[in-house]
Amino acid sequence: MRTRTLTALAAIAALGLATSANAAFTLAGNFQDEGAYGGVEWQPGAAGNELADLGSGKHSITLTGLTANTLYEFKVTDGTWDNSWQASGNSWGYTDAAGELVVNFDSNTNLTGLGTDQVAASGNAWVAAGDHNGWTNNDAGTVMTDLGGGIYEFTAVIATAGDWGWKAVNSGSWAALGADSLSFNADNVAYTTTVDNQSVTFRIDTVNGVATAIVPEPASMALLGLGGLVILARRRK
Repeated sequence: MRTRTLTALAAIAALGLATSANAAFTLAGNFQDEGAYGGVEWQPGAAGNELADLGSGKHSITLTGLTANTLYEFKVTDGTWDNSWQASGNSWGYTDAAGELVVNFDSNTNLTGLGTDQVAASGNAWVAAGDHNGWTNNDAGTVMTDLGGGIYEFTAVIATAGDWGWKAVNSGSWAALGADSLSFNADNVAYTTTVDNQSVTFRIDTVNGVATAIVPEPASMALLGLGGLVILARRRK
């Protein structure tokens, strides 16, 4: 089925935020006053905070020895405050039961993701918040379904054709995953519906920090409806 997909990748490309895939990156945040991370928070050049270069613009770091099941704030930097991500606010993530937090960064897109998706362990959930639910960040009716591998989805019927926005949030807060990936008050993911009562699937990939709105083309929906009528007609013969 042909779909129109709007992703965070397109938003980043439009902003022109390209970086070198071969650059060195470090992590700075409020975890740095714990364990072996330098003793002072928010120090981008501190030793031991370097992201490993995995090749092809992929980078990752595993933080250890932190408080279990706790939300931490951080930014990926170039080792200084000259360049850091994300611009909309601090990135965030929960440690697991062992006090570990895996942070991923793609320097091709400047998107930040998590290898440790601990929202559920915090007692919260990923909620699809946006124009479809009046931007309610604790809406039990828009909790996203865990499909495994860091993928979550929620499908809503948008009553009126038009231009809309959404983001995934940690239930009850504005710690979000949006157009610019993981950030407090992350940028909204924009999408357009072209007919009334159109279904839209909201999808996030927490590993790669991608948020998407999948809007079926009206022609595709019509073909699906025609297929259903054909099947029904055959059954009646």
